[in-house]
Amino acid sequence: MPPNTDHLDDTTYDVAIAGSGLEESFLAGALARSGLRVLHLDENNFYGGDWGTLTLRELLEKARAAENGEVIKFPEQDDIETTVPRGWNIDLTPKGVVSSGELVTTMIDSNVGRYLEFKRVDRSMVFTEGKKTFIDLPAGRSAVFSSGDLAPMEKRRLMQLMEFCKPETEIPEDWRDKPVQDFLKTHLKMSAKLISLVLYPILELHEPTEPCTTREAVERLKRIAESVGKYGPTDKIYCNYGVSEIAQALCRVCAIYRGVYILQRGVVEVVLGSDKKVTGVVCTAGQEFTCKHVVTSKGMKLNGVKGDVLGEARCVVIYKGSLFPPKTDEEGDVLQNATTCATIPPSSLGEGLPSRTVTVYETSHSTNSSPDGYSTLHLTQRGTDLSELRRVASRFIDFSTGKLLNADDDRNANLAVFFTLPSVHEHDIKVTNTDGYPAADSRIWLCDTPSGEASVDVSVKNARATFAKLMKEEKALRGIHSRNNNTHTDAAPEEEEGPDTNNEVPFMPNVFLPRLRDPEGQQFDDPEAVMLGVTLEQEAQKGAEEKADEANVKEDEDENQGEGNEEGGEKEEGKEEA
Repeated sequence: MPPNTDHLDDTTYDVAIAGSGLEESFLAGALARSGLRVLHLDENNFYGGDWGTLTLRELLEKARAAENGEVIKFPEQDDIETTVPRGWNIDLTPKGVVSSGELVTTMIDSNVGRYLEFKRVDRSMVFTEGKKTFIDLPAGRSAVFSSGDLAPMEKRRLMQLMEFCKPETEIPEDWRDKPVQDFLKTHLKMSAKLISLVLYPILELHEPTEPCTTREAVERLKRIAESVGKYGPTDKIYCNYGVSEIAQALCRVCAIYRGVYILQRGVVEVVLGSDKKVTGVVCTAGQEFTCKHVVTSKGMKLNGVKGDVLGEARCVVIYKGSLFPPKTDEEGDVLQNATTCATIPPSSLGEGLPSRTVTVYETSHSTNSSPDGYSTLHLTQRGTDLSELRRVASRFIDFSTGKLLNADDDRNANLAVFFTLPSVHEHDIKVTNTDGYPAADSRIWLCDTPSGEASVDVSVKNARATFAKLMKEEKALRGIHSRNNNTHTDAAPEEEEGPDTNNEVPFMPNVFLPRLRDPEGQQFDDPEAVMLGVTLEQEAQKGAEEKADEANVKEDEDENQGEGNEEGGEKEEGKEEA
């Protein structure tokens, strides 16, 4: 709904959500699916917030308007802003999806996956200090043995680490809660090169001292082992048309279950009652809504104070062709428009650069992120230091000419864009009846901003945890106790609208099943479970096979019908003779 339109007639909701980032959208879909009345507001004219997907023109406008944003157009190159204005879907926060991770499991269990299309990530690479270039990251036992970049002893050490992914192999008890860095160095006798290979591209840590226990590391390794080869040669897939498609699919679920959406209208005030708890919100159009919970981002200023956020430094570079060496498939053919995920570990470029891991994604026309022939390079680093990220990018791009220094041929980039996340919001939120940042028990639920992770699974885990806490609070507000509790309950009668909070409410059940309690008795079909589609090619192949089967069935029916007509004619002739 655009601004300056008439106010909504219905002003009473259970939850008001400000912003449509990935966590906020997950909560919107899950809460509405559970029976709560949801009002979802966003000051932008697109879904996703800092997880949004923009056209080229929108990205350039955003960078030019940002305080620390920068747009670099290289001389003697086509001005693609005017010559190729269409066909761009550029992620503000490029993230892969772990094939056996939280998001895929939730998408399949809830059937939200039928709204989405994914492409496989064709290759995983890592920059090595020794070779001063990107090498393929060995995924799986066969890749480790066939790798020409690892010494025999290094292969043996990696195989010893992979043994812990087996269910029958247990971590030594005295190592379970100790830092994985010490476990790799002392227990497995790994070299510094091999430890770097495990910590950053595989476990996706950001710094050498980042806390991660051996137990946590082995759990991540097990998930990766389950993911490699599931949909492609790597452990990740990438959302077609951009990451914001995931947020849009979740918002669609919320809308199905009577959630109300208003774009280009944000929240400017959260109203707290005398008990310092949420009682309502005021939007930018001046209308007040009654609600019991408010969900927003930590990147939003509340009473002028921003939450504790790490942020991301971002660089986007657009060029023709690929920055990486050609990739061949199983049959030896060169892959066109391959999607690549790469990692630049700390200090791998020399002189202590970078101080934190830099995650690299190269997307192209295969994910519909750019016109045919062009590629989009994404560099992402935790923190908001653009000066360091530019020094990293300058190792691969000559910013005076645009020349791609890592490419096999003499090619130049068209443009580069620098900016930071979270975005600076147009409106700060005033919280009444309190000074400074609101208390944790005020029923204002805060979602994390993008912070440099290589996949989206962290956002799913955070949304699941917030959902459980919010529903527990809602259960207390309604005075509903467990059915196993024999104490008095002030539960609402069966006829009253609302979620079935007597039992633990599932996070995202099948969205095509009836809601937990539908006051209008509306029923939804329960179709057969549909597995998550991964590539357009698979869907096209499946459709072609179905069409061929239908044609064969029709042909058989026509033949049977023809034989039946012949038999019928013979019978009629027999009757006439008789």
